[in-house]
Amino acid sequence: MAPVSSSSGTDVEKSDAVGLALCPRNLFIPWAKDARCWTWDRIPLESQDYRQIDVPELLKVAWLDVRGNFNMSQLTAMTWYEVVMEVKLKEPCQGWALPVTLEICKADGTSTSSQVTLDSMPRNQWHNLVVGNFEATGPREVQFSLKETTWGNWKKGLLIKRVLVRPAVSPNPGYGVKGLVIYPEDMWISWGRDARYWKWNCLLFDSQDYGEIEVPKLLGVSWLEIRGSFEISKLKAGAAYEVVIVAMLKEPCSGWESPLTLHLLRPDSTSASREVTLKGMASNRWLDLVVGDFLAAGSGLVEFSMTETKVGNWKKGLIIKHALIRPVHD
Repeated sequence: MAPVSSSSGTDVEKSDAVGLALCPRNLFIPWAKDARCWTWDRIPLESQDYRQIDVPELLKVAWLDVRGNFNMSQLTAMTWYEVVMEVKLKEPCQGWALPVTLEICKADGTSTSSQVTLDSMPRNQWHNLVVGNFEATGPREVQFSLKETTWGNWKKGLLIKRVLVRPAVSPNPGYGVKGLVIYPEDMWISWGRDARYWKWNCLLFDSQDYGEIEVPKLLGVSWLEIRGSFEISKLKAGAAYEVVIVAMLKEPCSGWESPLTLHLLRPDSTSASREVTLKGMASNRWLDLVVGDFLAAGSGLVEFSMTETKVGNWKKGLIIKHALIRPVHD
């Protein structure tokens, strides 16, 4: 089954991340212009009213076949990416008890497919359907699709927001990955989804108006605890790496006089810790907070954290962009 994860966001900011985004108008959707089958609505991109996209809502079809393509020349060569379709089931919806097929056709002629039953998704919120992954290898075309053409039952209530092409982890352990990216949605953040304490924003890729990742902005907590992990076997054996949390202090910010503890736990149970005081660092710009380094060998989880749980003063204004696992160069 294909993995499914929720997504949401509000404000829009710019980033230097690399990726693509395809809006629904750039997809092939049978009967898309037939008002009996689909209706189109212009929605703001999260909270920014001046950035709008046209989103189709399925009224009624028995043959569902949504397709798209892009050229890999717009991506970073020798980097792994995943194709993600952002969709929603809006009540009243029906006909989703049977699985839909997600397929990606790669430039080398190979393809992978998976099935997911949309009926299990919570209603009225956006979800990410991971279609598949691929390695960017030059100026060639990748095709993808979401379809259900076997059973012929009537379906309604599906909305398609866009398709994201975003960096992914290589599926081949020890392949020689230059590094990994751990996004905030894959970290554990204390009270991370409580709107009283954190606000999740959409951070735009520079290369595309609508490409984005979700980043959390701290509104106010006294107990700060952010944790993440990754499998060491996904990295090149024998190579040295460091874990770096990329963060920003966004004005107005306060409460950063007390040091944060950055901690790294390796698979062999050895660890490293250091303290860093954010007060006095430049605000409104991304900062690289080096957690620690390790040598890639064998298998097991590398765990990392950033905490401040001792002093208990209220803190606000911190934005977490992602964690980078990157090679250490002598």
